[in-house]
Amino acid sequence: MARLIPETNPDEIPLKPERDVACALVQTLPDDCLVYHSLPWLRPERNDRGTKLYLREGEADFVILSPLGLLVLEVKGGEVRYEAPTRRWYRLLESGLYKDIRDPFEQASDNMYTLTKMIREREFPGRDTLPFSYGFAVVFPDCRWDGTPPPGADRSVILDADDLSELGPKLLGLTSLWSHRAEPTRLEGVTWHKVRSGLAGTFRLLPLLDRQLAEQEERLVQLTDMQSVALEGLYANERIVVFGPAGSGKTMLAVATVKHLNAQSKRVLFLCFNRSLAEWLQEVLPSEGFPRMTVNTFNGLCADWCRRARIPFRVPDSALERAEFFRITAAEILGQAVDLIDERFDAVVVDEAQDFEPDWWLPIEWLNVNTEEGSLYIFHDPKQNLFVNKPLFFPAGAIRYELPMNCRNTRRIARLCSRIRGADIPSFPRAPEGVEPEISTIVDRERRAQAVERRVREWVRRGRLSPSQVAVLSPYKAENPGFSLRGMSSLGGVPVTTDPRRWRVGDGVLVATIRSFKGLEADAVILTDVGQPDETKFTTSDLYVACSRAKHLLTVFATDSIQFERS
Repeated sequence: MARLIPETNPDEIPLKPERDVACALVQTLPDDCLVYHSLPWLRPERNDRGTKLYLREGEADFVILSPLGLLVLEVKGGEVRYEAPTRRWYRLLESGLYKDIRDPFEQASDNMYTLTKMIREREFPGRDTLPFSYGFAVVFPDCRWDGTPPPGADRSVILDADDLSELGPKLLGLTSLWSHRAEPTRLEGVTWHKVRSGLAGTFRLLPLLDRQLAEQEERLVQLTDMQSVALEGLYANERIVVFGPAGSGKTMLAVATVKHLNAQSKRVLFLCFNRSLAEWLQEVLPSEGFPRMTVNTFNGLCADWCRRARIPFRVPDSALERAEFFRITAAEILGQAVDLIDERFDAVVVDEAQDFEPDWWLPIEWLNVNTEEGSLYIFHDPKQNLFVNKPLFFPAGAIRYELPMNCRNTRRIARLCSRIRGADIPSFPRAPEGVEPEISTIVDRERRAQAVERRVREWVRRGRLSPSQVAVLSPYKAENPGFSLRGMSSLGGVPVTTDPRRWRVGDGVLVATIRSFKGLEADAVILTDVGQPDETKFTTSDLYVACSRAKHLLTVFATDSIQFERS
């Protein structure tokens, strides 16, 4: 039994003549045959003078593919008449009148040449003819014929009601007759697939990433707005500690808090740990609109105030001594600078507070007009603590408020973050499901770099994402031997940059370390050169931070297999 395309029950074809022929074809042709029903075509043609292209449309009632070749069938049902002297064709209407119709053999021939030309152009370019047999026939399922064939026809291409019971074998024999070769080439293998592709086309609608992400982003923004509205009820309290997982909207709510305080004309100090985050905050809260606000990292604040107070601020060269200097000494000399400068703030907002040292809070409180009783808004996530052995400490007297739900990431990325964190991070029911994060193990450094290039090309070139939507993160700095992208100024033909400010304006895809990107986010993130956390140079917190930066798309190219907790 042959296969009918489209795959429908032939008994359900509305027109009885075509229904009868379809049933006969399906039942009498073997399994290795395909029967296309009502195959339309639309072709550009030139006018009589060959000066202008126009579109011409047509439709083949049936196209049969068999190992012997291709055959186009024209079906003429009902009572059909042919007037030999005038070479005109008629069909009897229900009204009893006859209507002019086009010569069915001419119609079948036209369909055949149009379809074979289309196949040749699509799948066999450069060839003058196709390497298999092809032809046409006309079926009159409601008539019998006698006499001699009309011009443009032959007995072999005329089939009537008496032929329906043996229609399949007759058509297979006719297909062989159409071959000009002594030994016809069979339609099979690659040629078979090419002909199918030539008839059906390879038309696909590929969802564009930029459109998908725009739709998802709209829903995530709505969820963040819901969080902001929920926080407004807490503004009656002037000392608040807000905590929640990555993606719960802490930074955006910290920005909303600054805007709330700015509307009251208060002088605000906005502190964070990460320099890249501070630069971004300065962009979204420009001095023109927020003249009474100061944005800085804690370390940057120490350096600025010591310089204003003319206190030496000498950072040691040794990495170990430098870490100790910023952990303790910088805060001590900031305290000295605060005593010498007559400037205070009405409120202090701190983001990334889990990375602040216990000794830092005393000079921060002194910067407040009302010191330990001043307005203080703290936002933190203990699971993003970069310094795993450091205890968390915050000033007393603050109300704790939890943001339990993720509103930054798609649900699938949030689920992966839950597994890394070892605890469930709920998502809003209205959050988009998104694309499943891809995690691949690629041991070889060069192959990892090639994989990154392919993914960037796919997202930017084919998916139409802007470079400003894509970030590539690694635990290593550019000079480290473990960094797989060393010396590369572009990825897949797309420029790269290490400057977050240039990245945000679309000058290139950002390449950054995980820790320098902390506090920021990207629509699409590629995480490379990572393995199972060793809790020294690369921690579970680093992996959690890196994956949670991706809002919509996340790909991980790991150096070895990464085992995740089950949440």
